[in-house]
Amino acid sequence: MTALAGTEAMILALRVGFAASLYLFVAVAIIALRQSLATASPVVRIAPARLLLVRAGSVGDEAGRAVTLAGPSVTIGRSPTNDIVVRDDGVSARHARLESHGDRWVLADVGSRNGTRLNGRAVNGPAPLSHGDEIGLGELLWRFEIATATGAKR
Repeated sequence: MTALAGTEAMILALRVGFAASLYLFVAVAIIALRQSLATASPVVRIAPARLLLVRAGSVGDEAGRAVTLAGPSVTIGRSPTNDIVVRDDGVSARHARLESHGDRWVLADVGSRNGTRLNGRAVNGPAPLSHGDEIGLGELLWRFEIATATGAKR
């Protein structure tokens, strides 16, 4: 083998080694990116919803009051620390909680003394909500409404 042939073989080996290193780098980068995307927290979309007070109690709150549900968790009760504050004596200081689970809402009683009702039945655990459901707290009756993207109710 001549010196020229040995040099050409070495250059070819270097080129092949460089190309292999480049492909290996790209493969490792793709694997790392896929793993990063797989473990990333998904973006949770909160379904736009509101409560409409259909029947008021004897104290304070008036029928027709509408409250937009903002945030993944909304509390209702007489205490000013709640997201929705009501004045009915039959409602506990912390009475109920509504939680968004993506495009679904769930109602839960949080240990109220008079209980929470969904469509006339006692809520004993997390209860999924549908458009038009009626939520009873003390003497108050709220209607749950889900808004579509265009603003109309479904």
